[in-house]
Amino acid sequence: MSRDTAPGDVRLVGNRIWLARTADGTVIQKLYAPHDHGPRYWARLLLERLGARKTPTTVRARWRTERELLRVWRAAGCDVPQDLSERHPALVHGPVTILERVEGPLLGHVLGSGRLSEQERVDLLTRFAAAWGRRHRLAIEQRDARLVQEHGTFLHVIMAPGRLVTIDLEQAYHPRRDVRPLVTREIVAYVRSLAKRVDEARLAADLRILVAAYPDRSLLEAAVREYVDSPRLVWRLDRRLRRDRGRALGKYGALALLRAALLAVAEHVP
Repeated sequence: MSRDTAPGDVRLVGNRIWLARTADGTVIQKLYAPHDHGPRYWARLLLERLGARKTPTTVRARWRTERELLRVWRAAGCDVPQDLSERHPALVHGPVTILERVEGPLLGHVLGSGRLSEQERVDLLTRFAAAWGRRHRLAIEQRDARLVQEHGTFLHVIMAPGRLVTIDLEQAYHPRRDVRPLVTREIVAYVRSLAKRVDEARLAADLRILVAAYPDRSLLEAAVREYVDSPRLVWRLDRRLRRDRGRALGKYGALALLRAALLAVAEHVP
């Protein structure tokens, strides 16, 4: 997102955020704008309508979806920025949300910085895994696909003092009877996110920490089975054709390390 374009510029592509001063302190003023234009934009809209698996990516759809998800996640006890739009209506012009300003680095950058001590890393990943697993359990128990993060990545988590705050909730999955496949998809997305920021030895160690702290390891095992072992044609082709198939930290290399972490932790459980 950028802060260097005036709100009146109709050529905006992607969201824009500004800091606004209020009587309560500084808040974020977030303006939703199109991600792209032209043929790609219309092709995406057509696929969304035909697939009907996710909420649309139009400006107003993303605006409405994020406000809904912020409410749903907070009601479920998940840490997300507070929606302050109703408290500051004068700042709302069109598809704008007024958000609590959460200060801190992105968790993905922190994990990839190499500056954490081993104990700091264990504590941080343990905190994350506990909250992560709790949200997944609620999503499955309540059959609420809105509690599954559609764009799962450590770059969508802010590390604030005493908090791990999830951001970027502009798109959601539509309701369905079984949300477990969505949960496993999110798990894979986070594993891949971590694999992009650390080396192989560090990833293996981090995955062991996550596995040890994650409440329901059967979901982690399901993620490995779905993508690594699945006989479904789509995943067989993906395993054979994807560009990173031979890389140790590609999608399947990272999932192989997750499987190894599951086995290692299981061997040490009394």
